[in-house]
Amino acid sequence: MAYSNAEKQRRHRQRLKARGLVHVQAWVTPEQAEAIRRIMAERDGNAPHEPLGQQREPETGFSQNPA
Repeated sequence: MAYSNAEKQRRHRQRLKARGLVHVQAWVTPEQAEAIRRIMAERDGNAPHEPLGQQREPETGFSQNPA
């Protein structure tokens, strides 16, 4: 029996969730989700401010300097 598109999407979401990923607007790791929550709280003034110089650059795998 062939799976419907909705069933394929549901199974895909289950696999991502089983890997520990969290859906924000895209699938991110729990650590990335926590960083996003922290940033959002800082913008609202609900969290202690971490100086920008001490924040880590995200590891995207892409070069920030185009050739």
